[in-house]
Amino acid sequence: MNKSLLDRIIDFYREFENANIAGVLARKSRTFNRFLNWWLGRKRRQFLSSKNKEELNEKLVRFYAPFSLFYMNARPEKYLGQDILGRRDFFIRHAKPRAIDIGMQDGYFVREMKKNGIDAVGTDCLRVMVEMAARSDPGGEYRRCFAEKVPYPDNTFQTAICSHILEHVLKPEDVLTEARRILKPGGRIIVVVPFFLDIEPTHLREYNNKESLVAEVGKFFRIESYHEKVGEGHGCIGIKE
Repeated sequence: MNKSLLDRIIDFYREFENANIAGVLARKSRTFNRFLNWWLGRKRRQFLSSKNKEELNEKLVRFYAPFSLFYMNARPEKYLGQDILGRRDFFIRHAKPRAIDIGMQDGYFVREMKKNGIDAVGTDCLRVMVEMAARSDPGGEYRRCFAEKVPYPDNTFQTAICSHILEHVLKPEDVLTEARRILKPGGRIIVVVPFFLDIEPTHLREYNNKESLVAEVGKFFRIESYHEKVGEGHGCIGIKE
């Protein structure tokens, strides 16, 4: 018996309920795939043409505005999928107090570390994320700033977390330099990135293998370990010498 249109829609939803619909369409339609790649390339060039981090941030805020509901529903505390839980467990296992999550989003990882006895603070450049983190954890320490300019003195932290940050910024070296500044000698940086650009236009560069990630972080830190799978990406831990 032929399925009704409603049944087919339900089947499609069940098959792809955890997938990005644009990615599904890109796999199923060559025409859409060509259009998507053209659009992604165009948007990334616009972001990369920014003169400084402030201009890039303004462009990102304008870009995110129409999709704010989607991104709010996809934020870590709201969407506890394999990627978020994998990163959470990784940070809890490797972070030492005092820790800072640079680019914390809604502060979920900070709160989870604190629940596990790790003194932690968080920063993000988006006001809405900082306000959301503070509402969820009124006694916590959450500050609004760019990842390239963190409002803490030199040699403050034992652990700095940069999770899914390096692929979004104009100059990853500026973020890594700042993380090195605020870390104590012997402190560690935990870096996690996705493997590929995927269909997120704010991913401005990719670290699609161990060598590319280790080379980036290794400019500023001694690489202690590489981890092939952290959530749905990969990561490494570096030591400030």
